[in-house]
Amino acid sequence: MAHGVVVVFIILYANEKLGYTLLESGFVLSLVMFSGTVGRILWGVISDRIYNARRKPILIIITVLAVVTVVALSVWDVSWHRWLLISVFVGLGLSTAGWNSIVLTWIAEITAKSKTATSIGLSSTIGWLGFSSGPIAFGSIIDHYGFFCAWMSLAFFCICALIFCIFLPESDNRG
Repeated sequence: MAHGVVVVFIILYANEKLGYTLLESGFVLSLVMFSGTVGRILWGVISDRIYNARRKPILIIITVLAVVTVVALSVWDVSWHRWLLISVFVGLGLSTAGWNSIVLTWIAEITAKSKTATSIGLSSTIGWLGFSSGPIAFGSIIDHYGFFCAWMSLAFFCICALIFCIFLPESDNRG
């Protein structure tokens, strides 16, 4: 859900609320997406090398990063230094766009081999439902209550994902 929301609304937010030009706003989207691409690799390396192929701690780190960056966007003031916001955009990309490789790996590791394809298919379906419906709900919240409430609602769902991650099982299939 968060990835779909960020992809759809980050340019609008950067342009309308942060005062970026459309070119700068496009750069923001590129930065977020590039960070997400790096994140997909980086989280796997960190998980394998530092956490001994444990996925759950990485998912908890990712969701905490998502909450922090989304809340930072919701309270960001245009008078604050623009260069600081770059770190927020990078964190936003690392978390909201860079999470799914770890999730799919984790799902493959915690399910029985005979159910792996079904589990990954179900997870992808649920993810795509959030990716497609999240922006609709987020846009509706923007129209009725503004960007602050919309970002905070996204932060709420990221907190729900964090709680969900805490209660999911740890992988038994370590490399």
